[in-house]
Amino acid sequence: MIKNDLIPNQYLLFVNGRASSAFGAIIENYTVSGTPVENFLYQGKHRTTFAELSQQLGMKTITVSLFFTAKTRRELAENKSALDGLLAAGKIELHLPDGFYYTSVCTSLGELHQLGIEGNEMIALCAYTFTGVQHDELKSITGNTLMVHG
Repeated sequence: MIKNDLIPNQYLLFVNGRASSAFGAIIENYTVSGTPVENFLYQGKHRTTFAELSQQLGMKTITVSLFFTAKTRRELAENKSALDGLLAAGKIELHLPDGFYYTSVCTSLGELHQLGIEGNEMIALCAYTFTGVQHDELKSITGNTLMVHG
């Protein structure tokens, strides 16, 4: 099992505040897509110009590949299954090494690919895909209501 205090945060995925190392997993690689933009345009018949009716920003696609380590194949499968349960629990908060948080949902629980044995531990790789919105850490604000007039 991977020890939390021995792994720098740049190798950890945090899911709802829980480190991936609690499941025997560290980040091998991750990518975050750009934000898709969908424009709704209108061009009248025989017109040389158009009007933008609206614009909608989409959600980012996040792909995370994790290395899993364990003493047995069964333990690998159990660790993956436990992490899968957390990831597939609906809307979740991911925290990636880029410093951002992602409110997201899991769209793919990848297949576990066993890579081999190193020392006395088995190593496997699995890719996960999410759709989400990037943001900084959420903060709670309390106090009196503030109204700003422009």
